[in-house]
Formats: sequence, C-alpha cells, structure tokens
Amino acid sequence: PDFSETFMGFVENYGRSFEVGLAANYILTHSPLKKVGVAPMALAMLAKDRLGLVPERIQGTKQLKAILDKAKALEGV
Repeated sequence: PDFSETFMGFVENYGRSFEVGLAANYILTHSPLKKVGVAPMALAMLAKDRLGLVPERIQGTKQLKAILDKAKALEGV
C-alpha cells in the first residue's frame, strides 16, 4: 500500500510518476541494506540522462487532481 500511495501522491502533485522518489521511498522502507546493489544501475541511468533527479510538473495539475478526487469519491460509492 505504501508504494501505491507514494505513486498516487506524485501523480496528484506533479501529474506524473517520479521514479527516483518512488525507488528511494521503497528502498528506504523495505530492507535498505539489501538494495545497495541497485546503485550501479541508477548511476548508469543517470549518466545516460534516463533518470531525472527532480520531478517534472505537467500543466493542468489542478484539473488532474479534480479528476482523481472524483474517481476516489466514486470508488467509495
């Protein structure tokens, strides 16, 4: 549940997923010492400019949040 909640938080705030934030949250909350092995892959992705360090915000996040809020309200019906 924490992964999906983090994902939805990024989508609601930025309009898109933020892989670094998702990965960091997951790694720090689920046995962080075992996840050290992902560092080389992350560094390689950074070197090839395939991984952003800062989330990018889309235009119209207020409208997207309104749509998502309506979907959440319908889910409870």
